[in-house]
Amino acid sequence: MNIGPTFLIVDSLTLGFFAVSGTGKALQYGLAAIPAALMGVLTAVGGGVIRDMLVAEVPTVLRRDFYAIPALTAR
Repeated sequence: MNIGPTFLIVDSLTLGFFAVSGTGKALQYGLAAIPAALMGVLTAVGGGVIRDMLVAEVPTVLRRDFYAIPALTAR
């Protein structure tokens, strides 16, 4: 399947939004910066896995090496 550039841009933006929202929620609950950033990464990667499962594809995190790094830098 050939994924178009528009899908990749939207996917990257949603990955960033999930990372930021997960980090923000963790900070609201009083976590320190590093654990909050890790929670943001887990939220973003988990959201991507759920999305891939709903559309019956192999999760992106299992196909690409650097899927979680953009989520970590988005925080």
